[in-house]
Amino acid sequence: MNAYVPILVLGAIAAVFAVFSVLVASVVGPRRINRAKLEAYECGIEPVGGPRGRPVMGVNRTRFLALTPAALRCFEAMLRV
Repeated sequence: MNAYVPILVLGAIAAVFAVFSVLVASVVGPRRINRAKLEAYECGIEPVGGPRGRPVMGVNRTRFLALTPAALRCFEAMLRV
């Protein structure tokens, strides 16, 4: 167990540093929120409606159909091993 103490101490220091960095960034960081930043970016076109009202099934379906053969090949390769 004594051999793992330096590794555990280093992991604890890394975790504390990560949490500390996130907390300090959220307190000290800039807050410039305005209406334009909260709206969806539409390539210069005025946005119409919210994201819930738009049909996005075509995009998701296209990506699904494009990635299905690759996923099946990966699954097949895993079964061969």
